[in-house]
Amino acid sequence: MKYILANTLKYTLFFGLAIGLTYWALKDIEFADIVDTWNNANKLPIFLSGVAVMMSHFLRALRWKLMMKPLGCHFSTLNSYLSILVGYGINIVVPRGGELARCINLNKLEGTPVKISVGTVISERLVDLIFLLMMIGIAFLLQFNSLLVTIVEYTSKNEGPEKAASLGTIILLIVVPVIGLIILYLFLKSKNKRILRIRIKLKNLFLGIYQGLKSIFKLEQYVLFLVYSVLIWGLYYMMAYFVIFAFAETRELGFEGALMVLVLGSIAMAMPTPGGTGAYHNFVPFGLETLYKIPSAAGKAFATIFHAWQTIVHLVIGILSIIISQILIKRNAKHLSLIHISEPT
Repeated sequence: MKYILANTLKYTLFFGLAIGLTYWALKDIEFADIVDTWNNANKLPIFLSGVAVMMSHFLRALRWKLMMKPLGCHFSTLNSYLSILVGYGINIVVPRGGELARCINLNKLEGTPVKISVGTVISERLVDLIFLLMMIGIAFLLQFNSLLVTIVEYTSKNEGPEKAASLGTIILLIVVPVIGLIILYLFLKSKNKRILRIRIKLKNLFLGIYQGLKSIFKLEQYVLFLVYSVLIWGLYYMMAYFVIFAFAETRELGFEGALMVLVLGSIAMAMPTPGGTGAYHNFVPFGLETLYKIPSAAGKAFATIFHAWQTIVHLVIGILSIIISQILIKRNAKHLSLIHISEPT
């Protein structure tokens, strides 16, 4: 009962957060503006972004097979792909639910133990996190001058109390990390029993992460695994690159702009809301306005259409994959039943 109540409260909070963030992002723009942006958009690049997403998921299916092979689990590329797509479809509705859903789907299709497949998904997500951090680092280096100019403009255009508040914000951005480092140092040096227990738990957590990453390099074809990973993130980038060319307001952003959209979008999608809803509608427009001076309304219309397109694609392919998986599961069950009947007693 407590488990049901806790999950009900958790998902109510997630959906409430998504609704609240979406309302906050879109409360000042007209729905007609979003429709006009869509009508004026070049639909071909938007379609190509969907193709890039589907290709990245196919490579993810191949990468998953590669990870499962040393564990004695062999299954078809089709079933791996279907399970991946089911997972992405479920993630739109249930935050982080897709990771477990894809393992359960593969179990029903191939009999692969869920416990084993879940472990590989965790390792896979760690690799994706490393690639995301690399993308963030590259984006920061490429946009460093723009960030600096933005800070200077932000502080110089205000006078009196507003300027003091701006300077206070900049000082806060410098002071908070320093305070954070001091707290971290004290935490690591503390002899308090409660803190020691926390440190042990964190140590075990990071040790598990390290072992998960280490296991990847024990793969027979770990180079191929890394190639798949690079290609997956390359296709994610192409997805963002295609979409910015679909809209007049973002067409001139080029390589750096597409990278920033990818980074901000990926961070938003990691937030605990269904499919990144709400977080995406705030993060991406904020970055476009702050770094590239794209009007807030145009940035929000862009983010809304891009996110809606991704959501529709993943919902449709997720539902279709669930239907196809159920057909295959029933066919396999019927086939096994016929084999059992035909066996001599």
